[in-house]
Amino acid sequence: MRLGDERFLTTTIDLSSPNLPPVRLSVMKSFDRATGFLTSLNQLLVALGLTAVLAGSILVFLISRTFIRPLDNLVAGVRALEHGDYGYALEARGGDEVSEVTGAFDRMRQSLQKTQRELLEADRLRPLAAWRVRFLMICGIPWQRSWPMRNSCARRTSARDNARIFTLKSGLR
Repeated sequence: MRLGDERFLTTTIDLSSPNLPPVRLSVMKSFDRATGFLTSLNQLLVALGLTAVLAGSILVFLISRTFIRPLDNLVAGVRALEHGDYGYALEARGGDEVSEVTGAFDRMRQSLQKTQRELLEADRLRPLAAWRVRFLMICGIPWQRSWPMRNSCARRTSARDNARIFTLKSGLR
């Protein structure tokens, strides 16, 4: 039912008995006010839903960062090692699988760094070792024999070889 610009819900109940004149009770409730309350309740539920989705998204982002950050660090370490940076240290925090892999990778990096240092040192000493072998061969001493050299070796060489031997000996002491 409509009265003016407002809609109403109506209910009628018959209150009369069969021998008496008819009496009816009519109750009217504003439909617009009832739907206004439901509209405001719907808006509140939508706002709460959006807030829950936003809070959940932030929470998921923060939780995922705790899992992704160690992987990002590991990937950065792998890329640094790929470019020859053996000094890029990694920290393995926690006891999960990612920290175990990170620890194993860091131990591998340290081992590679040690091996690279040893190779560079061997390359640096290689010319000196070659001269030592030549010196031993010139002197007629098996090259497997170690220092000190015998002075008698110099008597069995030519003058040109003596100059080389003297230069080599003075450079080693």
